[in-house]
Amino acid sequence: MGSLSHKLAFFQNFVLTAIMAGSFLIPVLNAAVDSTTPAAIPSEILADWKDQGGTADDIEASLPAKYAAKCNGSFESACHWRRVYRMSQFPQIETIMFNRRHNIGSIAIGFWVNHGSRDITDQHFEAKGALCLLKFKNYYSQYEEILTKDDMCVKDPCISLDGKKVAFAMSKGRGRGFLLYEMEIDNPDSVRQLTFNPPGLTVADFEPCYLPNGDIMFSSTRCFGTIDCGWQPTSNMFVMDGDGNYIRRLGYDQVHTFYPVLRPDGHILYERWEYNDRDIANICGLFRMAPDGCQQTEVFGNQTTWPMNIFQARPVPGSPTKFFAISSGHHGAYSGEVCIIDNALNTNGPEHVTMISPPRETKTLDDNDVLAVGGVYRNSEYPYPLNDEWYLVSYRDMGQERFGQISNAPYKIYLKHVDGKSRELLAWGGGSLHHPVVVAPWKDIWGTEPPKVPQIANYNDSMGTFTMEDVYIGEGMKGVVRGTAKTLRVITLKYRVSGGCDQGYAGMVQGSKPS
Repeated sequence: MGSLSHKLAFFQNFVLTAIMAGSFLIPVLNAAVDSTTPAAIPSEILADWKDQGGTADDIEASLPAKYAAKCNGSFESACHWRRVYRMSQFPQIETIMFNRRHNIGSIAIGFWVNHGSRDITDQHFEAKGALCLLKFKNYYSQYEEILTKDDMCVKDPCISLDGKKVAFAMSKGRGRGFLLYEMEIDNPDSVRQLTFNPPGLTVADFEPCYLPNGDIMFSSTRCFGTIDCGWQPTSNMFVMDGDGNYIRRLGYDQVHTFYPVLRPDGHILYERWEYNDRDIANICGLFRMAPDGCQQTEVFGNQTTWPMNIFQARPVPGSPTKFFAISSGHHGAYSGEVCIIDNALNTNGPEHVTMISPPRETKTLDDNDVLAVGGVYRNSEYPYPLNDEWYLVSYRDMGQERFGQISNAPYKIYLKHVDGKSRELLAWGGGSLHHPVVVAPWKDIWGTEPPKVPQIANYNDSMGTFTMEDVYIGEGMKGVVRGTAKTLRVITLKYRVSGGCDQGYAGMVQGSKPS
């Protein structure tokens, strides 16, 4: 009938699949992690437990009988078994990865970064960082840096679908741009460079995303455009094969498309900055596309005025309509508050957004937001949902601070609950920690392999097809009686370089010269 280890593996996979199939939680003790109370609990975790409040009796009463029976009556014991209970529900987080780097951003939102010496989006750039790996041998294990760079900034880790490799972005210095690299997780000496600057130019390649067909999608300033209101370069989506060859552009948007994330249906979730037919601040919504760039469609927020901008979105396992994301602003650092978006009923409207860090009404905190920083606390980055209640996140307790353009307060890695109070501190120290991701095969996380969406794009054809299923759907058609519309107006956008730039128009169209 098979060995005991095989039976345990089968049981864990069975339970994991059950967890991902719905929003409920099933307590599972991962046999690979030692649940024994350590002789000394880290002071940082003790302080975080005390900050969450509650007495030993309160905490013990909240636990399932299996865990409550193990408590010895002390506050530390109750908190320990609560930690074991919370974390053991998610055996897939036995190994996680994140990066150490400075806090990106300044007056302008920081997802496009470090392209050209005049880039104001990362005034505090530091050319140093690390990829960090945390393997839980017990529930208090500390992370190790598997790749440490004293001369390069490291960011944007993405785990391959087999769980064996990581793609990421690195930059050698301010104004030098980011380029993409790949490494075997078990062999840090295997780092290889995937993208390179075009001859005589500097680009920024960042936010890689592995695809089911072996390609890698990424954000890049290789489109050589500029935003409407300044001189900063824009980024659009590109794709290449697994060795960095055959780079091709997937969209021709005037401003930014960024942060591609693979959905369980094989499509790509991403953010799009759109200036047309809206004000200058409420600009970023969620979209999806096929891996070849076709079928670009709104997911949520293209006509929603608040949250002002939506970043770093990821789908929720077990729910085809829910996404965790960051509610942020047009100006400020690449951070904000975590929110849950549910587009089951509508693709727009604050009533479909739930604020969870902290839980509060879905509205701005600043009715006179003249700087367009979003009216949010700048306390969270990169939420990674495990189900519709628990998620990994880079988080810092900023109190009431929310309007500073950038803060040096470090981020730590947490397992957090949507109630805004329940959490477990997982990683801290050594600097600011960002972008937690689970290190495991895709199938172990989602319960099935992602499908390979058929490619229909013809890159040799300059024409395309736009489909509108119902002209009466949308904010602009509210109150219009069906049958009234007789014609469609089609507008062609002719992109141009913004005025007021002292770097010269030609340089921005063709790309920035290397620093």
